[in-house]
Amino acid sequence: MGTSVRTDGVQRVGVFVDGKHADAFDSIRVAQFTPMCGWTFAYNINPALIVTDTDGVNGAVTHVENKANLSTGAATNSYAQIQTRKASRYIPGIGGLVRFTAVFDEPAEGSTQHVGIFDDQNGWGFGYNGLRFGVFRRTLGVDNWVYQENWDISTYDKLEPQKGNVYQIEYRWLGFGAQIFAIEDWETGEVAAVHRVDYSNRFTATSIDNPNLPLTARVENTTNDTDMVLQTPSAIAGLDGDAFNDAVSTTVATDVQTVAITGGSEQAILSLRNPATYKSKNNRLFVQALRMSFAADGSKDVAFRVYANSTITGGTYSDLNTEVTPVQRNTTMTGFSGGVQIGTFIIGKVESDVIDLTGSQFKGFPGEEITVTALSDNGSDVSVGVTFRQYL
Repeated sequence: MGTSVRTDGVQRVGVFVDGKHADAFDSIRVAQFTPMCGWTFAYNINPALIVTDTDGVNGAVTHVENKANLSTGAATNSYAQIQTRKASRYIPGIGGLVRFTAVFDEPAEGSTQHVGIFDDQNGWGFGYNGLRFGVFRRTLGVDNWVYQENWDISTYDKLEPQKGNVYQIEYRWLGFGAQIFAIEDWETGEVAAVHRVDYSNRFTATSIDNPNLPLTARVENTTNDTDMVLQTPSAIAGLDGDAFNDAVSTTVATDVQTVAITGGSEQAILSLRNPATYKSKNNRLFVQALRMSFAADGSKDVAFRVYANSTITGGTYSDLNTEVTPVQRNTTMTGFSGGVQIGTFIIGKVESDVIDLTGSQFKGFPGEEITVTALSDNGSDVSVGVTFRQYL
């Protein structure tokens, strides 16, 4: 069962759990893992979930069978990358867990291959730095590599990165917690640790700057001019606990926005944006809608619609409260187009209502915008307000 009972030689008896049955903090792992972000490519590379990025000339991201296929092309200074729009949340004292599969290309000098939980500034992963395979910790844009021959638990000499393997990363963070890298043993099926970064009691700077991170895969040529191809079919990242608890969150509300609309024309009333950067850093914070308040005063019913990622024309965005949330609002836009409709609410001609959205999964991730519109057959004065939870 993966446990043993033994005494400490005095009077105490303890149950000790082996690594494959313990979470990042060595507690017994139970079925409470909360997935936060991930990818799977059975049908396509879904742009609502995945951001693709290339150098725009030679690099390419394509869907091949059931995998994302990242290719540099046969050129120097080229790259291809995928990254989840969502990020895995960090909560103090709750361990983070990442699992993914990948097929790495034959290595070449002047190239890199990375897969893991990271952005351009922070994170952890497996990959190649030139000809050498290893694990890395990225902090403030610098990769700290530990190569396979230097792994301190097992150098796992039978590993063939050019074949599909299951990789795992666990991290405690808290600024100075341990990070554990593991690989599934193809002979036993056990996901076994190969390297552990013990950070506590060794440094004054935290291991990384920001542990709220997306899943990312990236292949890049610097001086190499052969086509490097990295493939990945599946990945998941999350927490060993309740990722949506309120331990580090706060509630924020917008002011009520009131607009006189004309009949027969859908008009944008309020747009909320979670920007890509916050406090000069990559923004990885997300919000969850709690309530939306609507009111109308006219001669016909009013339909309120909610869109994700519409294109807004005119107006300016301003911070709601820059010390509490990165979210910004625009109440002076002159038009909108496109986007994905994610909600419709209809109220009477002279009526108000408060919609409970706590079970709706309405969430706003960095780089996304939520726009509320109103439409009525005749002119009406309409109002809307939003209350949301800011996860930190």
